[in-house]
Amino acid sequence: MSFGLACMTICIAMTAYLFGLIPDGYKTELDARAKVAEALAVQLAGSINRNDTVAIEETLTSVVGRNADVLSAAFRDGDGKIVLSKGDHEGVWIKPEGGNSNPTHVSVPLLGAEGPQGQIEITFGPPSGGKRIFEIPVSLLVFLLFLAVAGFIVYSVFLRRTLDELDPGRVIPERVQKAFDTLSEGVIILDERERVLLANSAFEAMYGSAGGLETGTRINSLPWRMVDGRAKAGGYPWHSAIKEGLEKREEQLSLRTASGQVLNLNVNATVFTGDKNETIGAIVTFANMTDNKQSADQLAKAVSLLEETQREVERQKQELNQLSNRDALTGCMNRRAFFGQFEPELAEAKFGAQPTTVLMLDVHGLAGIKASFGPAVSDALIRCAADSARSGLTNNAPVGRYGSEGFCVALVGIDQDQAVEIANLIKATFSDRTADIASGANAVTLCVGIANDRSDDCSATELVRRSAQALTAAMQKGPGAISNWADAAAHIEPVADKARAINGGDAPNRRSDDQQALADRQSQRIESCKEQTQFLENATRSIVRAQDEEKSLAILQLGIASWDYFEEALGEDLSQLLLRFAKRQVDIALREQDRVTLLEETGQMLIELPDVEASDDVSWIVKRILDRFNEPIEVGQKTVYLSCRVGAALYPQDGQDTLTLSRNAAIAMRRAQLDDTLEELRFYSADMVQTSSRTLEIETGIREALQANQFELVFQPIVNATDTSLTAAETLLRCTSERLRGVRIDQIIDIAERSSLIADIDMWVVNNSIHQMQLWDQAGVHLAKLSVNLSANQITKPDFMDMVVERIASCHFSPSRIQIEVTETAKMGGLEVAAQQLKRLQDMGVHIALDDFGTGQASLTYVQRLHPDVIKIDRSFIDGLNKNHANATMVAAVTAMAHSLGITIVAEGVETEAELEFLRHISCDYIQGYFISKPIPADAMRDWIMTKSAGIALPVAVSELRVGQQAA
Repeated sequence: MSFGLACMTICIAMTAYLFGLIPDGYKTELDARAKVAEALAVQLAGSINRNDTVAIEETLTSVVGRNADVLSAAFRDGDGKIVLSKGDHEGVWIKPEGGNSNPTHVSVPLLGAEGPQGQIEITFGPPSGGKRIFEIPVSLLVFLLFLAVAGFIVYSVFLRRTLDELDPGRVIPERVQKAFDTLSEGVIILDERERVLLANSAFEAMYGSAGGLETGTRINSLPWRMVDGRAKAGGYPWHSAIKEGLEKREEQLSLRTASGQVLNLNVNATVFTGDKNETIGAIVTFANMTDNKQSADQLAKAVSLLEETQREVERQKQELNQLSNRDALTGCMNRRAFFGQFEPELAEAKFGAQPTTVLMLDVHGLAGIKASFGPAVSDALIRCAADSARSGLTNNAPVGRYGSEGFCVALVGIDQDQAVEIANLIKATFSDRTADIASGANAVTLCVGIANDRSDDCSATELVRRSAQALTAAMQKGPGAISNWADAAAHIEPVADKARAINGGDAPNRRSDDQQALADRQSQRIESCKEQTQFLENATRSIVRAQDEEKSLAILQLGIASWDYFEEALGEDLSQLLLRFAKRQVDIALREQDRVTLLEETGQMLIELPDVEASDDVSWIVKRILDRFNEPIEVGQKTVYLSCRVGAALYPQDGQDTLTLSRNAAIAMRRAQLDDTLEELRFYSADMVQTSSRTLEIETGIREALQANQFELVFQPIVNATDTSLTAAETLLRCTSERLRGVRIDQIIDIAERSSLIADIDMWVVNNSIHQMQLWDQAGVHLAKLSVNLSANQITKPDFMDMVVERIASCHFSPSRIQIEVTETAKMGGLEVAAQQLKRLQDMGVHIALDDFGTGQASLTYVQRLHPDVIKIDRSFIDGLNKNHANATMVAAVTAMAHSLGITIVAEGVETEAELEFLRHISCDYIQGYFISKPIPADAMRDWIMTKSAGIALPVAVSELRVGQQAA
């Protein structure tokens, strides 16, 4: 077809040439030469009559010089002689036959008054278009050849594209389309070029494109992927089937639909052939396996999670075993673990008549090192002693920690002489290693007490007691001494005998476990007070040194967040254990010259950082400290995470003495704890004191307002988005106290939440909201629902929620008319507790609303865990809804999600009719905002209930309402 069209185009061009529509270059050139000759003759005629040879010569010269086609020109007189010529006229001129001019030699006669005067002769070069084939110019033939080739190519491409655009689906009868539409599986019929001839309704429903899948679409243009997300290597099933002529079954592909959903499909492809058994297409079926795939994925995830949980449980068991049996600082056994291993080994040794020896070690001189270098160095020396004790043993002998500076080693199968050698080896190892810890640490030595059972049959407890007595004797001898119990027994006072004598019997006078625990806690407090005193003395000396050397230092106060919760959940003993563990983590992160001390029972620590050049140094050290608390901590049977806030005060700008710096560091720490930011470190500044004073003044004003009943409730209507009928109202708090005039209500609530006042405010709101509903009911005014705000902090407190439940239960109307609004906020500690308390209210019939949705840190988590009945979209997303595409998309998505979960949507902060229309368009359920009404007093709300329940005419009624409010 392309060749025929090209031939037809050539015929059209030849016809145009014959009719003169295509210019003939050859004829045009001859005409031009004739005109040149005529013009030259006319120009020379006058000059010849005047016999002006100069003018004739100039004219001839000009013609030959300016025309490249003119080879020569001459004037020949009547006698046939050349008068003037230019160019090699005689060499190139050939007189035309018959006297007529030809294309290359032109002769023009000149006639005067007296008759012929001569002739002008012009010699031209060969004409460029003079070559012809069958009287057709060669140039035209070249053009026609080009036209044929180019036309053939262009027509081929055009026809191919045109055929591609034709609807091949016309070959599929309508009845076939209807038959395929009855199938539940997706079906596509392809031609041999993998274009869609037919797609049944089931596939189009899967894909979900508007208007269906267009016939002629290349199936490979759809977003196919392997189930694991990779592109299909080697072609898709239908491609392989058409190429190979074989059936393809049970291929797994995924398809991203027009709506963005990813479907997992089971694909089968079967080819069909033509009359000559050639493949002319394929039928491809698609079975949606998405639900099966999701179920399989969920099962695999569950199995993986179970395995991971089992591994984690095993790991926690190991860590718990380590924590319960080992000392955290040294890794040595505690007393229970030590005797658990030693007693069976001792019994076995006695059965085999083997000797057993016990070493009791004590790190002597540690107190002086701790006073000079701080607890970090002293802890390093204790660890060194433990490592030295373990390194001197050739077998797996139990090593237990005894007291704060002592260790007990049980040597089964070792006699006393061998034990002395081991003790000396341990001492030598310790001495070598202390030099690497700190200068002056070599003054610390190990004293050793030795006891064995060769003289009599001793229990494990008795052997340990004897080794402790021997250690006492060694310490009396001096640093680094070794003493055995047999040599020291005569000098040891028989304490047990004296005790029996004093008590008049054999029963020892032992304190109860409670008394011992009390004594231990008192001892810890005394030790803590000493440590704090020593810390302050060292800090004072550091300030004096910094002043002399013109250097800077920093005092930090570190507080563990929610420490009260840890004390309640863990108890006093475990919480103090956790606090001491945290102190050790801080010690590890600090530099050698830094010091830290605990502030007992507060969950806080004081830290001294001498020799800091700038605040960046402090920030770097604090980051190291906080990094130590990134991992979970196992305490008892619980897993806890520690979050800390740090306040810093710098010498000399923030204080000139230790107490001032400590106080200012505490102020900065409290500011870090109170501010709703992610900052974990705050530096002290003078305006913090002013802020604290203002906060204290507002807190005092809140207390006075509660006592004087200087709060009131206002109400903002909530209407149906479709017909604007009144459906509910939200209670909002206002303060009428003169002392708090100018203080925003959200600032009052924020300060109340930081103190203990928020519970009183929340109960005041609950009581007065219920009371107002009862007053309206008594007046015959019925409000379907009243929405009451509660602080997120209070939701997790069971005692407070008990009061709320009791108050709602005592009201004289259905609890279903009460809705509790909970703000989506990171302040809510313990989602599980909150969910349990809110479930109590829902079981009563109370509705739960998640307020300010979208502004918190875990929106979907709150929806999942709290199961709200209502979601209130924050006004920040409603503002400018018709102009802000991102907000519009988010609001539409939240609305659709909520409706799919059976949750009602309320849009807050609606202020324009355009916003209302958009919310109606996306099927938002209810709206509230200034476009409907500002918050109004109880009397105005009563009128609203009476007159607006059937709906309001917007915007006229709104304008009237606002005028009424202003008048009120």
